[in-house]
Amino acid sequence: MRRHLFAFALFALAPLAGCFGDDDAGYYQSCADGEQCLSDTTCFTVAFERDRDGAMCTANCETDADCPFGGACFGLVGDPVEQRVCFERCRDDRDCPPEFLCANAERDGEIVDAICLPR
Repeated sequence: MRRHLFAFALFALAPLAGCFGDDDAGYYQSCADGEQCLSDTTCFTVAFERDRDGAMCTANCETDADCPFGGACFGLVGDPVEQRVCFERCRDDRDCPPEFLCANAERDGEIVDAICLPR
C-alpha cells in the first residue's frame, strides 16, 4: 500500500558530503553517510512525515531529465537553499529497495507521481 507524500512536507534535513567508500551505494540506495555514496551522489537525509526520516544516495537536479534510471526530480521543501534531488519512481513497495517504501507524491492536493522514500 502506498503512503501519501505531500510535496510540501518533504524536508531536507541534512545533506552529507559525498565521496567514495568501500561499499559504494549507487543512486537511490540507502546510506548512513556520504562516504557510502558514489562520487557523483550525495547522502541526503529526507523526511516525508515530520516524525520519520531516512537517508539515500542521490544527486541534485533541475528536471526529471537530470535523474538517471527514469527518476523523478522533486524539491526539498523546508530546505533553506531549496534544493531539488532525484528520487526513484515506483508503482508499489516491491519496486523500491528493501529499506524504502513507495509513496504518492502530491502537489496542490493532486497525486503527480509515486517515488521511493527511505523508511
